[in-house]
Amino acid sequence: MNEKEFREKLQNIIDKCTYANKTQAILELCKTYDPFIRVVREAINGKPETFRYNCFMYAFNINHENQNNRIMQILKQEFDKNKETEIFVADKFVKFCLSRKYLCKISFNKIKNDDIIIYFDKNSVPKHAGKVKNGRVISKWGAGGNLYEHSIWVVPIKYGTHVKYFKEISEENSEKYFIEYAETQRNSIP
Repeated sequence: MNEKEFREKLQNIIDKCTYANKTQAILELCKTYDPFIRVVREAINGKPETFRYNCFMYAFNINHENQNNRIMQILKQEFDKNKETEIFVADKFVKFCLSRKYLCKISFNKIKNDDIIIYFDKNSVPKHAGKVKNGRVISKWGAGGNLYEHSIWVVPIKYGTHVKYFKEISEENSEKYFIEYAETQRNSIP
C-alpha cells in the first residue's frame, strides 16, 4: 500500500468508525504501515479535558483544561451568545497568525522539540497541526479524537498535502494573539 492509499484508509476510519472502534482500527491499520504510532492521550467519554480541544489548541499551547483562562472564557462566551460563531481556534486563527507574522517559519533542519508543524491543503489552507518531538509529531486527531505520536505523513488524507514548520509559541503569546483575533472577528460579525 502506498502513502496515499494508507492515508485514504486512515481517513475512512476517522469518518466512519464509531468512537469505540476508532482507536483500535487506526492502530490495526498502522501495524502494517507505521507500527510506531501510539496514543499519547486517549479521549475518554465523560472526561472533557481529554477531548475538548483540537489540534491547533494543542500545537499552540492553549491550555484547554483551565476553563478560567482568557481563551476558554472567550470561546464559551461566543458559543453561548451564538452557536454559529466563527470565533474558534481553527484555520482562520492560524491564517490570522500567519498574516500578522506571529509564527516564525523555520526549515526542517532547524526543528527543535515542541516546534509546530502545520499541514496545509493544496490551496494553502491550514488543515491540521501538531508539535514536533524527537523527529516525530504529536497531534490531536479531531476535537473528540485521541492525541497521537506518529510519523509526519501518518495522518488522514484530509489533513493536507504539504507541511511547514514554525518555532514554538508560548501560551501567553497564543492567548494574546487569540484575543486580538477574536476582536477582529467580532468587528466583522453583523
